Amino acid sequence: MKPSAKRCLFLTRCITDQASASVFPSILLSVIVSAFITGHAFGKERLITGGGNIKNDAKSDKTDYHIEITSDTNIRFTGVGPDGKMLGAFLSLPGMPNLPPTRITGDNSFDVTVEWDVSIPINQSGSVIYRAVEEEKNKYWGRSFFTPAHSSTDQPILGWDVTLGGDIFLLNSYTSPVHFEDLRFQRPSELTFEYMSTLINGPPSGFPGLVSSGDVPAGTSLVPGSLFVGNFSLNPGDYLSARMATSFVDVTFSDSSGSVTTALGHESGIPEPSTLALFGTGTLALLGHSWYRRRRVTSRNRHSS
Repeated sequence: MKPSAKRCLFLTRCITDQASASVFPSILLSVIVSAFITGHAFGKERLITGGGNIKNDAKSDKTDYHIEITSDTNIRFTGVGPDGKMLGAFLSLPGMPNLPPTRITGDNSFDVTVEWDVSIPINQSGSVIYRAVEEEKNKYWGRSFFTPAHSSTDQPILGWDVTLGGDIFLLNSYTSPVHFEDLRFQRPSELTFEYMSTLINGPPSGFPGLVSSGDVPAGTSLVPGSLFVGNFSLNPGDYLSARMATSFVDVTFSDSSGSVTTALGHESGIPEPSTLALFGTGTLALLGHSWYRRRRVTSRNRHSS
């Protein structure tokens, strides 16, 4: 029998056994705390991917490029993912092999910056792809920029939030709204670098959501703007990806002109049944203890009268 099943059986006996009344409050407290902690511990890391086209529309050559990915749980770019394949990122420029990052800052934290020290002349285009893992949640957003950050060198990328109920929101951390066109979703069997490269650089494909175009409101790196774009039924471990063309609504916000392709992908992080069962056990235990206390008070009142 699994340890979680043994705990459930033990709790059931405690609720129905009056002899355990003297120790029940401490047991109940332990179970509720355990349910809260274990509910997070049970949640495994989920694969997240993203990327898109970039273009140096600035008025000078650039010597670096950065992407910043933010979430409300830790993000890890190093090591291997839950699919057993390497995590990381690479930058692809014409006539050059795929370039790994020069440095990754803040790995395994809420805010990770991936940087490349590389010469990118005016008007040169390329693409970037990343694969990382996030602790359980399906919510992350980002920025794409040359130096300096938060300036006219920013590139229009988006993130997303996929809720437990399958609602999908696009997220924008720029102080300018971001427009998207031709939003299409896919249900791939994997989220590899090769798949993401084909998704970004190949012809558009996939199925529509609730809307195919619109403007995602402006936000910040701490509180991104969001826009509801669809709902899909997702099972734990399902992959979902999306591709769209993105551009800044405020044409004075960045030198980036026209639109670029943005792609997102993630592994569904809906809580596993064991987590839900443990929380349910804690709730039942609380209700059982409340009923037992009321029963004892009623019994005392009868005897005293």
